[in-house]
Amino acid sequence: MNPQELNNISLADPSPVSQAILDALPSIYYLVDRQGRFVRWNQRSIHVTGYSGAEHRNMNVIELFRGTDCELVANRMREVFEKGGASVEAELITKDGRGIPYLFNGTCITIDGHSYLSGLGTDITEHQQVEHRFDDLLTFNQTVLEKLPAGICVFSAAGPCVMVNDAYAREIGGNIEDVKNQDFRSNELWKRNGLLDLAEQAFETGHAVRRDVDGVTSYGKMVVLECTLVPLTIADKSHLLVMVNDMSARVAAEHALTESMRQLEQKEQAKTRFLAAAGHDLRQPVAAANLFVYALKLSSPTPRQRELIEQLSSSMVTFSDLLERLLDISKFDAGLIKPKLISFDIAEIFSWLEQNFAQVALDKQLRFRFYFPMNKALIVRTDIGLLKSVLMNLVSNAIKYTSRGGILVSARIHTGKVLLQVWDTGIGISAENRSHIFDEFYQIANPQRNREGGLGLGLSICKRAAFLLGSEVSCRSRLGCGSVFALSLRLDNESIL
Repeated sequence: MNPQELNNISLADPSPVSQAILDALPSIYYLVDRQGRFVRWNQRSIHVTGYSGAEHRNMNVIELFRGTDCELVANRMREVFEKGGASVEAELITKDGRGIPYLFNGTCITIDGHSYLSGLGTDITEHQQVEHRFDDLLTFNQTVLEKLPAGICVFSAAGPCVMVNDAYAREIGGNIEDVKNQDFRSNELWKRNGLLDLAEQAFETGHAVRRDVDGVTSYGKMVVLECTLVPLTIADKSHLLVMVNDMSARVAAEHALTESMRQLEQKEQAKTRFLAAAGHDLRQPVAAANLFVYALKLSSPTPRQRELIEQLSSSMVTFSDLLERLLDISKFDAGLIKPKLISFDIAEIFSWLEQNFAQVALDKQLRFRFYFPMNKALIVRTDIGLLKSVLMNLVSNAIKYTSRGGILVSARIHTGKVLLQVWDTGIGISAENRSHIFDEFYQIANPQRNREGGLGLGLSICKRAAFLLGSEVSCRSRLGCGSVFALSLRLDNESIL
């Protein structure tokens, strides 16, 4: 119900029914004369202002305001009587001194030849709070926009720029005022780089799209920009949010890193080729030194000399082992080792392992067992030398790191392949160490690099040899309980048939 509709029940009908209608209104109702004196009011006015009906009767409406609002309300009242209607937002002051923001709408009515102001007052506290939050949000967003390191620009769907930050202008090499005058639909750079088509795709799908732009901006700046286009709806209208990041420095760093890696790889390959090619020349002086040590042993040395000779002999054995393993790795890395495939029964490998390691295990009082199907030959086609190298290292490690219990070497068909496994009840390997055990010179139980405990190259050689066999060595282990190493080989189906 508006003030005009209330005219008929304001003074002309002062009955209890009309008063009940006015009292039922959720808004303040007031009827004042030209001097601003209250003529009629409703219960809502009494409830909100805190003034009783008797107090209303003796009040002027201007008394409900203070400060500049008094003059503002007085001006709007004169406007009502002069022009027939007006509205005003002002703070209503209650009897206890509280200020409540209200919107007042009034019209001029004539009763018995006298003019009155009939109006409604609506509490706009919540509305103002929303407006304040919205203003704060706009201020916050603008502040955030300016502080963002990434370039941000918002265009309307029609093309013109709506909002832009300094970073965007800086990234494309332009002036922010010039950028504000841009229209992405008529921008030649957008057309050449396919950004205009990308914008249409974003509008059609409703999803963000991105593209890297490499070239010269419309302001002449050489850039590599990562552009992300996001469709937005602002005030029920379509907009396009454009975010740009200058990737030039990162791309340059990536190119430099790629070049450094290429040079490093070339140096590594050169070193590997040198070691592989120089293997014969490196072995000759080592072999000669071993002959000299052997000759010294036959020269009737004194006890002190014999002790020194034994130490020298032990050092030469360690050095020879290290050299051979390094040369093996260099051959793998240089691609000089080519698998020679033959078909054979896995039982042959197991027999070879038993001959070479049964006594070593027995000396440590360890059980050394084998398991494979007795009713069916497991024929594989692979390089027997490389396979022996893998299993020799795995079994040797199993014996070395097991102090009680035993070692089991097994073979069985699993998922169409022969699964070879070496089980032990040794010290086990922690999850942290399992990710490093195939690295060169990595030894779990040898932090002091004591070469009598090994060189840390065995599993690295296993990894390379297994790769040439088309397989991979895996490891499962529990610290303190033991480990199992495994690799799979394809069955020789022709031999089976």
